Amino acid sequence: MNRSAMRELAFKAMYGMEVQKEHTNEQLDLFLEDNEINESDAIEYIKSVFNGIETNKEEILKMISDNLKRDWTIERISKVNLA
Repeated sequence: MNRSAMRELAFKAMYGMEVQKEHTNEQLDLFLEDNEINESDAIEYIKSVFNGIETNKEEILKMISDNLKRDWTIERISKVNLA
């Protein structure tokens, strides 16, 4: 699997979790299983993206909030853009 395909899968995983409002390792494992992702490179990449986002979530959300137009909130941003 090439890097572009792995990035797309990581995006889909994050989007799904954003919609479900459940960001857990169990959800990530279910995503990998449901999408029959069994290449170790892809699994490692997707998990590293997930862990990086979860580890830095507060900082990421603050950076987004700091750059929103006046009177906008994170809740108004589409799930696709947040993913």
